[in-house]
This record gives sequence, structure tokens and C-alpha cells, in this order.
Amino acid sequence: VVFGVLGFFAAPPLLKSVLQKQLSQQLHREVSIEKIDINPYGLSARVGGFSIKADGGKEVAGFDELFVDLSSASIFKLAAVVDEVRLQGLRLAVSRVADGRYDISDLLDEWMQPKDEPDTGTPRFSVNNIQIADGQFVFDDRPKGVRHTAKSVKFSLPFISSLPYKADVFVLPALSAVVDGSQLALEGRSQPFAKSHASTLKIDLDQLDLAPLQAYLPSGLPLRLKSGH
Repeated sequence: VVFGVLGFFAAPPLLKSVLQKQLSQQLHREVSIEKIDINPYGLSARVGGFSIKADGGKEVAGFDELFVDLSSASIFKLAAVVDEVRLQGLRLAVSRVADGRYDISDLLDEWMQPKDEPDTGTPRFSVNNIQIADGQFVFDDRPKGVRHTAKSVKFSLPFISSLPYKADVFVLPALSAVVDGSQLALEGRSQPFAKSHASTLKIDLDQLDLAPLQAYLPSGLPLRLKSGH
């Protein structure tokens, strides 16, 4: 009873408060979470209404709901084993503010700083049934006056694992989206933790309008792209 009361009622508000505070400090942006639900008996958790906002209240990232289902096999395999990860309504918005600079450049510079930490090797993990549904990405190129969008983004990954007995099994990621009004589909096949790292990628892009790409051609190039698909 104590385990259930702590898991269902005490842990969610405490975790919500800690996450909002810590993430806001680490990201230097306002982080808000609407609610967190934890099922201690099912080893699962839901995070709803996650949002990261920059100065001025502009949202730079967020999602509607994240569901994570941890497996009890984590105890027996001495590794992080997740049965399912489902992310609904992912939103990302990035702006280019100058040549080589973006509105998230402060974070990129910080994360890419070399760290004097010993290499402990690849951690033991196995994550299964990874799904992203109804995602949306926006890239606002302010100097060029061009705005690119990727809507209806779907991503699926049956599993990815660093456990030795799964290292030689092919991982089959799949991604689909509508990029600037054009259908895009990617299908992969990879062995990221095998010695060979064998990988293939199939790209299917249909009727992409090339005219907006003119903004990215060098100004000194004696060529103007009026239209094309």
C-alpha cells in the first residue's frame, strides 16, 4: 500500500517540480510540464504537456505526451530494458539568426565543449517499440527569409540494443514526413553495435519544390533557379 501511494500520488508532483527546475537551469530556458502520471506496479510513466520556451514566450521544443514502459527484465539483465517508448505530438522550432548562428547556438556550444571524463564504454541497454507520431519541425531562416516545415512526422524503430546477443541483429528504422509540402520516406537497415556497422538507407522523396533552395546558393554564383521539382 505504501509503495502504491508513493508511486501514484507522492512521486509525480515531486518529480514534476524537480524536472522543471533542473531542466530550466540546464537549458537556460523556461521549461513547463502539465502533468506526470506514474504506475509503480506497471513500471510505466506518462509525461504530458511538455514545453520549452525561449525569451518572449516562443516555444522552441515540446510534445503532447511521452509514454515509457520499463521492463522488469532490467533487474535480471543488469541493463536498462524498456518495452516501449511512445512520443506523441513532438514539436521543434529552430531559427537561423546569422551565418553559422542559430537561436540554440548557446546550447550547441556548451554541449560540444570537450569534457575530461573517462571513457566507460557503451552502456548496457535495450529499448524496444520506439514510436514518434504526429511530429512537426520548423526551420526559420531569418537572413534568407525562408521558412521550411516538416509535418506529419512519423518515426518507428522496433528496437535498438547494445546487449551482446542482439548486436548482430539488424535495426530497421523508418521515417516519413511531409517536407515543404512534399512526401518524404526513409527506410534504414543497420547494425550499429556490430563490428561491421553495416548499414543501408532507402530514400523516397516525391515532388520537392526546388525554387526555395535558391536562397541557399552562393550570391556570386551566376545562376538563378527559377523552378524545378
